[in-house]
Amino acid sequence: SLNTPLGILDIPWKQQQHPFMFDVDHQSHTAVFGASGYGKTMLVTTLLLGLSQRYTPDELRLMLFDFSHNGLLPLQGLPHTADRIGLDEVEKLRKALHRVSETIENRNAIFKKQGAASLEQYEQRTGTRMPRLIVVVDGYDALGQDTLHDDIDGLLTSVLREGAAVGMYLIVTAHRVHAIRSRLLANIPTRIALYLNDDYDVQ
Repeated sequence: SLNTPLGILDIPWKQQQHPFMFDVDHQSHTAVFGASGYGKTMLVTTLLLGLSQRYTPDELRLMLFDFSHNGLLPLQGLPHTADRIGLDEVEKLRKALHRVSETIENRNAIFKKQGAASLEQYEQRTGTRMPRLIVVVDGYDALGQDTLHDDIDGLLTSVLREGAAVGMYLIVTAHRVHAIRSRLLANIPTRIALYLNDDYDVQ
């Protein structure tokens, strides 16, 4: 299990504050919502920097889809970062989508040979560790009518349905809850809401 302190959680009805530990396996796929300028990218950057300080590249790998004004650029130099791709890098983006999909297929094949249904079972049976893989999509709203929107959504669907079992997790940011298609949102168990312009966006 990979975890790192993310900040202080305020519990006003108990008049208490507690450190909030973000546990990758427990939180699983995560969406961060908030209006522009209210810290979505900073929160994700803080989370990933914290994890990278606590775990080696053999334990944690990052694939960064940076669709929000190069906000993830500070993470590009980390040894944990496999790649950082902008929305305008079409060919590189296609290759990255294929690589993530191929990783899911390869891990499923490896687990099947060991009779394991999940990363946890595989590690228990073999005594070896595989790195957790975090796929970050910062600025999902930017996809809009982009020609690769459906391809990206297809990949995210695979990550959300099969990723957790093979140690791959999605972190996605968006301005509004309803910016993310409902079939994707239904498979994201952890949702962090920062400031939202519309009350009906809080879920």
